[in-house]
Amino acid sequence: MNGNDPRSAFPSYKAERYVQLLERTFILNVVMPIGTNVLREPKITMNLPYRLLFRSFEDAIGALREDFAVEMLKAAGYEFFYLKSTRGEKTPDYFVRTKEGNFVVEIGGKGKGRLHFKGIKENRKMIFAHADQVGDLKRPLFLLGFLT
Repeated sequence: MNGNDPRSAFPSYKAERYVQLLERTFILNVVMPIGTNVLREPKITMNLPYRLLFRSFEDAIGALREDFAVEMLKAAGYEFFYLKSTRGEKTPDYFVRTKEGNFVVEIGGKGKGRLHFKGIKENRKMIFAHADQVGDLKRPLFLLGFLT
């Protein structure tokens, strides 16, 4: 296939093709990793409310938080990546690039804290939690909906 062939925009594996098509139809979001010596495998989240078609709200709440965060960051036009470590230690969820500077984001519930930022050199860090508390690093998760 040459570069002018419309099929060249599609990856060679069927699974990759399906994921790309589902992303184009606003069902899935694909987030690539950032880091050194990591596999370039994407993290796939679902657009709201598709996850609730298969699971109850209580079972899906953690994944729904991440689905919401990814959807809002993408809608606002931010360039962002998921953080992946080489040894499986705890890392924050996302690395976001902005004109004003980079920052690192952790998405979660009430129990999230500074532990996830251990060893992270970025100065700007935030925890978007599914709680109404505002603290040193914590912000309510719903505020991501106001980015656009």
